[in-house]
Amino acid sequence: GIGKSEEIAFVDSVKLGDVTFRNVPFFINDFKTGNEKVDEKLKEIDINCVIGNQMMMPLGEICFDFKNMQLTIPHAMSAEPAFAPNFFYSPEHLFMVQITDGLSGNRIKALLDSGASETNLKYHYYKNHENLFAGRVANDSINVGGLGGAHIGIKVLPTYWSYEIAGNEYKADSIYIEITSIQNNDSYDCLFGLQTMTCHNKMRLNFKDMWIRFE
Repeated sequence: GIGKSEEIAFVDSVKLGDVTFRNVPFFINDFKTGNEKVDEKLKEIDINCVIGNQMMMPLGEICFDFKNMQLTIPHAMSAEPAFAPNFFYSPEHLFMVQITDGLSGNRIKALLDSGASETNLKYHYYKNHENLFAGRVANDSINVGGLGGAHIGIKVLPTYWSYEIAGNEYKADSIYIEITSIQNNDSYDCLFGLQTMTCHNKMRLNFKDMWIRFE
């Protein structure tokens, strides 16, 4: 999870646009990672609240309008498209999107994470598709930090990538593949982050029929 949960507090009401939530439980988290540089950056960003899946799902449907910097909640939900469902809520309380990988042609699981700044292929993907990268040597490593902690010296390979979601194909010019494992990150193939989401004008999530599409 995000940070270290120490206490639970109940808030009388939380207003999100025209929607008001009553008696909302909040975990009071310590976001410190123990890494000085990461903690400095988190202090600079000054995040006071994380809106979780449990608050979003009862809304039925939400639309992230990246072009106009708006989060909208429609009065009436969209009709179920032919490709639905294409994402699910995992036992770990995460949103997992089912996408078709352009490198292998296989269906893979991607963690939908609007808090992640980048999109990348995880060690779980590399482990299952090592043959695609035979002969390549990882000369690069990266350090990653955020609310989930800090990870130092992750060996990576850069690659082009294409993927298909909701019947449409998209391309990413430059992402990286992790070829060393990060603790607790080996259950999915791809981290689908904000970098990829904001390439589109809108991202619509429907929690009734469990589908996602870009517009």
